[in-house]
Amino acid sequence: MVPSCSAALLGLLILAMPGFAEPADAPRAVEAAQDRVPAKAAPFIAAYRDRTNVESRLDALRGLEKFQGPAIDQFLLAEYGKLDGTKPAEARLIGGILRVWARHPDKPVLPFLIYEGLFHEDADVVRACAAGIALGAEDAKAVMSTGSAVRGGDPAEDLAADLIHRMSERAELLPPIEKVLALWSGRTRPGYKTDADLKRKPADKERAVAREFWQKWFEERFKHPLKPADGQPK
Repeated sequence: MVPSCSAALLGLLILAMPGFAEPADAPRAVEAAQDRVPAKAAPFIAAYRDRTNVESRLDALRGLEKFQGPAIDQFLLAEYGKLDGTKPAEARLIGGILRVWARHPDKPVLPFLIYEGLFHEDADVVRACAAGIALGAEDAKAVMSTGSAVRGGDPAEDLAADLIHRMSERAELLPPIEKVLALWSGRTRPGYKTDADLKRKPADKERAVAREFWQKWFEERFKHPLKPADGQPK
């Protein structure tokens, strides 16, 4: 998985989420949540727990996409905390969990979709998270504008920079990332279509136009040019 733009910020946001269980309390919270799991969702949770094969566990997560609620979120939060995104197999499971949340983006899970999902290596996960963020647009905009910053700085600056760099990495990432930037900023570039297919792969010319537009937006909002990402020519 591509590193999130701010692991520390994500951690602070998670701890502030209603109903989030600290590690010492997590087993008790998950056990209590089991009584509230919809009966039809229980077999998928059991399958995820009982199986070790990644594909079988991903199948179980796909089954959970039809369900939502605090009990489902609590189960997924507990499982998410056991996974290491630097390991390819576990990164796939993280992607599966993010896709469940993206189908029903309750406010407590939006930080995961924003700070982890948009930076996941799998473009399909990025697309799903962008679509989920759009479903919870007002709450998502509040989350994206929250964080720590130097005195007098804008807490949204780091995320904005990371998203612009992110959409420049691969052509297929432009549509979903730009959808989030447009939603957040209230701005769209000439030729942008809000209902465009997120699976399309824009040509180099469109990518260059988009990059120039969002770099100018960044400079207007944050009062200085966007710095190149690490490894990019200055």
